[in-house]
Amino acid sequence: MALGVETFSAKNLQEVNKTFHAVDKYAESFRRIMDAGISPHALIIFGLPDDNANTFKYTVDYLKNLKVPITQFFILTPYPGSPRVTRSGARKSLRQESQPSARTLRCFRTRTTHTSPTP
Repeated sequence: MALGVETFSAKNLQEVNKTFHAVDKYAESFRRIMDAGISPHALIIFGLPDDNANTFKYTVDYLKNLKVPITQFFILTPYPGSPRVTRSGARKSLRQESQPSARTLRCFRTRTTHTSPTP
């Protein structure tokens, strides 16, 4: 089940108008989904305004601790005319053209069990 979590920052969720998400309930929600036998696929966006140098590590560690089996990361790519582009003005870190092939950063499967190599 693909879940558009987007971020673990309540401030970032507010920035992208996803105030219906409850960051403090993510862990419980993931556990309930997995307890029901459903494999969640977390969708995360990096490059939101509240992100910093520690955001990637924190996010990956959090997802590993929850044992979320599949995660897909995306780089924030505002489209021309979108509110994010309008608010950022001429900020050089945001590109004004659409680049679909550059938006997906990484998709990986988290190991939930560790095995030893067989001799």
